[in-house]
Amino acid sequence: MKYSILLIAALLLAACQPHHSADHLTLKWDLLENELAPQSGHQAKFTLTNNGTESLEPGWELYFSAIYVTQNPSFDSTQVLIEHQSGEWFRLVPVSVTEPLAPGESVSFSYRSPRFLNANTQFPEAPYIVLAGESEGLPIIDYHTPRIELETILEKYSDTNRRVPGATMLYEQHDALSLLNESEISPLVPSPVSMQQSGEKLTLSESIEVAHDEAFASEVDFFAEHLRATTSALINVNQSEAANIRVVQHSDIEHEEGYELVINADGVKIRASTPAGAHYGLQTLLALISPNQLASPSSSIVLPHTQIEDYPRFGFRGLFLDIARNYQQKEDILRLLDVMSFYKYNVFQLHLANDEAWRIEIPGLPELTEVAARRGHTETHRDNLHPSFGSGPNP
Repeated sequence: MKYSILLIAALLLAACQPHHSADHLTLKWDLLENELAPQSGHQAKFTLTNNGTESLEPGWELYFSAIYVTQNPSFDSTQVLIEHQSGEWFRLVPVSVTEPLAPGESVSFSYRSPRFLNANTQFPEAPYIVLAGESEGLPIIDYHTPRIELETILEKYSDTNRRVPGATMLYEQHDALSLLNESEISPLVPSPVSMQQSGEKLTLSESIEVAHDEAFASEVDFFAEHLRATTSALINVNQSEAANIRVVQHSDIEHEEGYELVINADGVKIRASTPAGAHYGLQTLLALISPNQLASPSSSIVLPHTQIEDYPRFGFRGLFLDIARNYQQKEDILRLLDVMSFYKYNVFQLHLANDEAWRIEIPGLPELTEVAARRGHTETHRDNLHPSFGSGPNP
């Protein structure tokens, strides 16, 4: 009996709590002007209508997502302020609205932006309202926007020297391209600073020795592991002066990541001043192995007599991989790192999460999934991240 009374009391208390909703509100966004020339920009208008039976008290705020509003739009009146919150998340504050919005009444706010809109996906989306004195975001379901027709966009572009992005434009841009002659293509990517080849060949077979100075032990071990995949010959790593392949340290190599590579009848010699330079020289040596050799490994490796001097033209050579929406296996990421090192990249930028929020559980960092994995309306970011790309107010 005691527990029944408590349950009834709890239900009655919950029923007495005010239930807020924006179901009685209609929001309309109209595109008043949209010009590409002579000055790019658009003018638009928000109209909020109260379809309910009670007045909407002043102090409310509208939130929405929009990529092409701009961070500092201008306004046609002092009644409204549109503030950029973060990313494409904006807040509309009706600063001069001091009277309740009675049932059946509407209020409109116009703004201008220097952005030309050429797609329907560029309109404001996922609007919601926060009532006066409240902290909860209420989605506005009854939201209406117009459509931009393709004919309208084509007409705007016809008065300018710009082209409409699309398949036709891309085809015309590439139509004049032609294949390069094989002699015009560098056998190495990236192309070395200088390279000379005599046309003669060096053949390494049966037992291949790779010698190195102590500073380059890790780089040579990594190279030997990959070299074994290209041949059935025995690969022996040592410090012999008579080795087929020698990797030696020389301080006269000025560039920190530079190297010199010589292949002749005496064998292969790589000179570098740092482990990075030695590594890049060894990767160049791997690149000089013919595709046929790589496709059908045998007991010998044939290398062209070559003299190379090389160093990077850019200190930052990066690759960016975004797996936030397309997760990859660990093995695939490690293989990509190997490919990057082969092409002499030195910076790897990996994105694990983007707009939607964090998606990987890490036991030692529970806030990543407890807070950073959820998006919704917030003023503090203490419980969740702010909305993004139309995710709306509800976490």
